[in-house]
This record gives sequence, C-alpha cells and structure tokens, in this order.
Amino acid sequence: RRRELEDDDASPSQQQSPSSFVVGNPDFSTYTLGFQEQIQIGKVVLVDGLTSSQGAPLNGQKVKVLSFDANTGRYRVEFFEMDGKQVKSIKHENLRYKLTQLPGAEKEAIAVALQQRSSIATTTLTVSDATKTRVMAELQRATAVVHLATHGSEDGLFFAGPTEADAKLSLADVYGLRLKARVVVLSACDTFKGEVRSDGVVGIARAFLAAGAAVVVVSLWPVDDEATRRLMSAFYEQFLRPAANGGADTARAMRHAMRSLIGSSSSGKKCGVLHWGAFVAYGASRAEGGDGVVEVIDGDPEDDDDDDEDEFSDDEEEKDEAIII
Repeated sequence: RRRELEDDDASPSQQQSPSSFVVGNPDFSTYTLGFQEQIQIGKVVLVDGLTSSQGAPLNGQKVKVLSFDANTGRYRVEFFEMDGKQVKSIKHENLRYKLTQLPGAEKEAIAVALQQRSSIATTTLTVSDATKTRVMAELQRATAVVHLATHGSEDGLFFAGPTEADAKLSLADVYGLRLKARVVVLSACDTFKGEVRSDGVVGIARAFLAAGAAVVVVSLWPVDDEATRRLMSAFYEQFLRPAANGGADTARAMRHAMRSLIGSSSSGKKCGVLHWGAFVAYGASRAEGGDGVVEVIDGDPEDDDDDDEDEFSDDEEEKDEAIII
C-alpha cells in the first residue's frame, strides 16, 4: 500500500501547484448485515437471500462476523469460503451487494502514481483508505489528473464503505463536485455507458465533464483487470512526455497504449480487441492552460511508434490538436 498526502498546512503557493489523485482497488471485502439474533464475533455463518450489485442472488453465502456496531445494530462481515465444513444458517435483514477485489487495479494505481511523481505531486489511496468520503474530498483538490481504478457502472463508481450508499459515487455526487483537474481517467467497466438521449449519452462520464473536467478517459464495455493495468501504464508513458514529443494529448496517448498491447499476451492469453480497444478519450479537443490561454500543438510529433504501420492513423491526423495541462 502506498500513500502520499499533501500537507494541509502547506503554503498557498504549494497548494496551487499541479497535483494528481490516484485511486486503486478500494476495499470491497467487508460489508454490513443485520441479523435477527445475536452472533458471536469471529463466527462463520451461512446466509441466504443476499443479492449482488447486479441483482443476482447469492444463496448459501458464508460470511465471517468481524464486529458489531451497537449504534446501528448491524454486524460488519466479510465474505468467507469454508470448503467441506457445515456452518449454521442465520436469518438476516437488509440485502447487501458483493464486489470482487481488483489486485490489478491496486498495482495499476501504484504504477501510475510512480510514473507521475517525477513531475506532479501525487496523492494515492488504495484499499481501506479509498472511501467515498475521502475520494470526493481529494477529487476537488487535484489540479492536473485524476485516475480512478475501481469497479464501475454507467451510473456510478464503487469505493470502500460499510454500505452500498456509503461506497457508491453516484451521478448526483459527481454533478455536485467542482473539479480543478483537466483530465479524469475512469479505469473501470462501462464508464462511457448511460442513458441515450437526444443530446447525447447521460452517464458517469458526462457528469465528470459537467463537474469541470476537460476530457475523461472512459470504457465502452467491461474490461479485464490485468490488461487494463498494462494499458494504463502505456497510456501514461506517452501522456507524461513533453508536449513537443506528443505528450499531454489523451487521444494520442491512448492510441500509443492500444498499439503497445496489440499482439501481446495477458494472463497467458493473447490480447484481443476486448483487452486493448475499450477506452476512448471523451471531451474537448483542447484545454485551457493555467494562464487562461488555450495552447495548441499542430502536426504529428515524432514518437517511437512512427516507424511502424499505424492502423489508427488517417489522412487528417495532422489536424489533431493536443490538450495542454
């Protein structure tokens, strides 16, 4: 676990310096349940009628009781596997959701933070530190880049929290934020999906644009944990280059990342389009600089990929404009 926090007592000039905020693999392992009888702490019990975040039943699920909150009357539990052993079935109240841990997302967050720290002050939250309350506060402090590697859906993102309401960052939550960061990367499943209306797709991506982001990097479908980790590492490898060398351009950086995965393997399997093709840069084609002036780079800066055949290029590529952060 890596964690670097800005000093709350820092001078105004220090607080205004460019900074980024990275989240990876919030703690999804603990939940709360209300039982109809008193349960011994540390005991493993069998519960029926739980539902997942997608509404699927989780019958016969074993949970280990961790603690009891006398104020709410609820037990904090973690999902538990106990092969071949019988445990007592306990009735419970209030349904909960179950989300799997994302080890690749935690590795991704640590790698992204290390890539950025050489040029940008970075705050990193992982596992139990990545609560919704903490995430919302840090989202409004970052001034350059926000990177969120977690579980996602078209109407929200999930972070660590004792209940679903505490864990889910909803569209309404995001619309209420005031972001300074120009680039937001939503490294999660289905973050470009939403309700299709006459004025476009209304979902979590649009909420971040409304909150102040100039561009969001979002996914078109469910993504693989390990492949996405590698994709994002390659994305920042290009994005953090000097602007004159093709850096600071989210679309160009994502193209570089996609090409780096084509023909490679992930978890022993060859990477196909489902592994490398899910993410797009969505938003303005140019961003305002810190002095209030819009800066633009024209042309096709040279990079290590230019000697190879570019299956993503077209005749109008030289007209692309890069975002300067």
